[in-house]
Amino acid sequence: LEEGLEEIRKLLLLLLGCAVQCERKEEYIEKIQSLHFDTKAAIAAHIQEVTQCQENVFDLHWLEMEGLCPEEWENLCRSMSINLKMLVDQRDQQFETIKSVVFGDDSSLIESASSRLPLSQQHLALELTDAKAKIKLQLCYICLEMAKVFILKFVFFFLALSIPSTFVRGQNMQLLTDARAARMYRDELDAMKERAIRADKLEGEVARYRDKLHNMNFYKVKLEELKEDNQVLMESKAMLEEELQSIKARSDKLHQLEKHNLLLESKLHDMEEERTVDRRRIEELLERNVILELSQKRSMEESQRLGWELELAKNPQQNSELKSLGQEVTEKTCSRLLKLEKENQRLLKTLEELQGTSHSLDEFISESKHIEENGRMDIVDSKIQKSTPAFANMHNDQIIIKTSNQSLDTEHLHASLESTNGNLHCLEVELHELETENQRPQVNFNQNQGQVDIVNQGLVHENGQLEQDKSCLVKENRRLRQQVKIQEASLDSSNLKLVVLEKENRTLVKKINYLSESFAKNKELEMENQELIQQTGVDKRMMTTLREKCRMTTFVFVSVTLSPSLSQCKQLESELESSLMKSLKIKKERMAALEARLQESAKINQQLRQDLKTVSRSQVQSNIVYLVVILEWGKTKTVYQTHVSLKQKKYFFHFYPKQLSSYI
Repeated sequence: LEEGLEEIRKLLLLLLGCAVQCERKEEYIEKIQSLHFDTKAAIAAHIQEVTQCQENVFDLHWLEMEGLCPEEWENLCRSMSINLKMLVDQRDQQFETIKSVVFGDDSSLIESASSRLPLSQQHLALELTDAKAKIKLQLCYICLEMAKVFILKFVFFFLALSIPSTFVRGQNMQLLTDARAARMYRDELDAMKERAIRADKLEGEVARYRDKLHNMNFYKVKLEELKEDNQVLMESKAMLEEELQSIKARSDKLHQLEKHNLLLESKLHDMEEERTVDRRRIEELLERNVILELSQKRSMEESQRLGWELELAKNPQQNSELKSLGQEVTEKTCSRLLKLEKENQRLLKTLEELQGTSHSLDEFISESKHIEENGRMDIVDSKIQKSTPAFANMHNDQIIIKTSNQSLDTEHLHASLESTNGNLHCLEVELHELETENQRPQVNFNQNQGQVDIVNQGLVHENGQLEQDKSCLVKENRRLRQQVKIQEASLDSSNLKLVVLEKENRTLVKKINYLSESFAKNKELEMENQELIQQTGVDKRMMTTLREKCRMTTFVFVSVTLSPSLSQCKQLESELESSLMKSLKIKKERMAALEARLQESAKINQQLRQDLKTVSRSQVQSNIVYLVVILEWGKTKTVYQTHVSLKQKKYFFHFYPKQLSSYI
């Protein structure tokens, strides 16, 4: 059962391989692709097993192929031997099965016949069965002999295939060596052509560079001059940069002076405003002073009137009315005296405060002087503005004192008037001092203003000069920058020329070295040419030896093969001789082309290719004819086969002992 399943599996695999490789393979492939993924994978594995494994299928396309390599021949022979072995094994198995089937059927027939026939005829039946068995044995022996003959045919066919394969292998090796030599010669020809072209170009370049070398000294002198000019320009550039830095510093100072000038102008404007304010205050103080003088005169008149009234009151001869008036006056004066004492105390306090303010004014004046020296008058003005309300309060107090003193007694009035006069005198002195002090900052202000005007004029003049210098320096800077740019451009161009000249010098050195190397290589090629001439002599000797070997092989093939093979061998020999003569001619032509600077390399290469094609075709045709002859020879009689096989064995053992020992 297992053997049957295995045979069915093989049959299905063969059907699958035929379906995949037949004319309608596209339809079968589409149907396979429409199946499930697992089934597709299994079918693909079986297809690979059928198409790629040589044990299952033997490829017969090699009979139609031409020009196989030795490796392919070896693979085909190996696969053929494996398939032959498998066929022999299958034949033995089938023979055993036939034998078992035949003998099993005979024994069953004999038993059935012996059971049916009588005893007299049973002996004849036994003899008949023995005769049939002997006939079958004879037939089996005949089949075995035929199989042995068939196996011997295959063995000799295999050996016959091995003979031309070795011969073809040797020819193939020779052709490969010739092809390699031809390629080498062709590459050498191309290289020599390129070298010759390069040599011509290099000769022209060497002549051109020699002309350039004469101009190198002139360029060197120019380069030194340009370097000196560059140094001078760099020095002038450094000087100009220093001048630019100084001009920048002066311009920065100019900006600072302009700012300072603006500050001074603003301060002058403020001081003028303060001066106008001080003038207004002085005018107000003068008006108040006039008012105080008028009030003082009125108080004096009132004091005189009061004294006169007191004298009248002291007189005892006055009327009672006068007494009543005097009492009223005394009462009023007493009340006024009390008020005046209080006011005097308050005025003393105010005087002390005014004295403190006077000290503070002195301090302010000293500070104002110091501030005037430093050019700061804002603080003095603020302090003066603070002192003005004190003066206003003081005047108000004086007015109040004058009004209150009218009701005092004469004595108190005189004392108060004296004190007020002293205070007024002090105040006048202080006012005079304040006026003088106010005039001093005005004078200082005028002086400072004059100095500031002078300084401003000087600054304006200096600013104009600086602007002129700046414009001149800007123009000069532009001119110098343009000169520097021009010099830098000239310097860059000179540097580029120098770099180009250096590169050209390097290339000249490299080309000189390359020319020297090419000269040495030319010498080497001449030596190789001489060696090739010597090698041609050696090749001629090898050709003679090959001719002798070919004659020997033709003689052997004549002894082995039939008469048609003689003409083919002669044809092969003539073709080999012609190919060898052509190769010698080609070598001679190559040598002539190398001596004549390799002018006809393309034609030689074409001739070589054509000769190689003709030689390969002729050799393949001769091998095919030889194989056909061997196949026809395999169809002759067995006696002739054994005779010839013995001769071949002797020849093979004489020429190829190792190979035949491995096969037999």
